[in-house]
Amino acid sequence: MYNYDYLTLKITERLENIKEAFNKHYPTNVKQKFYLNKFLPDFIYNTNAIDGNSLSAKDTFNIINRKIPKSKKHSEILEAENMRDCFFFTLRQDNPTKSILKQMHEIILKDIDGHAGSFRDHDVEIYGSKHLPCDYLLVENELDKLLEWYDEVKNGKHPFELAAIFHRRFAAIHPFFDANGRIARLLTNYILWQHKYPLFVFKHRHKKIYFQILEECNINHLEEPFVNWFVEEYIKQNGKI
Repeated sequence: MYNYDYLTLKITERLENIKEAFNKHYPTNVKQKFYLNKFLPDFIYNTNAIDGNSLSAKDTFNIINRKIPKSKKHSEILEAENMRDCFFFTLRQDNPTKSILKQMHEIILKDIDGHAGSFRDHDVEIYGSKHLPCDYLLVENELDKLLEWYDEVKNGKHPFELAAIFHRRFAAIHPFFDANGRIARLLTNYILWQHKYPLFVFKHRHKKIYFQILEECNINHLEEPFVNWFVEEYIKQNGKI
């Protein structure tokens, strides 16, 4: 049994039912590959749109399936292609490490940004946020603490608290100049997949509340509001599997 601090018994039972239904419906690697390919366009369209990519859902689907639309920004096409590649790279990993995080960043920003694969080397502010990420000299130390926490609790803490808290803390550290949110959303799904749960699309239309809750948690050093929001939206999205 997992331990949890913010979930209720009723919610954990609901999540377990979703997990059981998913694994009954997709019991083999072949069926799970089909699920991933079906899930991926929606995830990439939404997660890139949250960060300002203007491609439509249809364009994103075509790009992921290697049908490149004409008259679209080359950088935005690369963002979709790179996210597809990083998604499958991430799911293949055994455990997140600083090296893996840098490789993820390098894949996401390949041929887009000269900082690809490097932690930030000066202090930054997050647009529209009162939260100030840590001094750039502390980035690796803060990541070390986050990854050590993950290793300590990953086999005992409920996967939904694990995924949500990891997401919140990683985003607060803001270790890269760009793509921190995309990496956080990938890692959230990585943790769910490691525990055999169906995945989650962070919807672009929920961007405002998503950012508001992260802001509240970062400013006040809270975990519960983000855990609760994440689980509520997850059940809405996956409750009919």
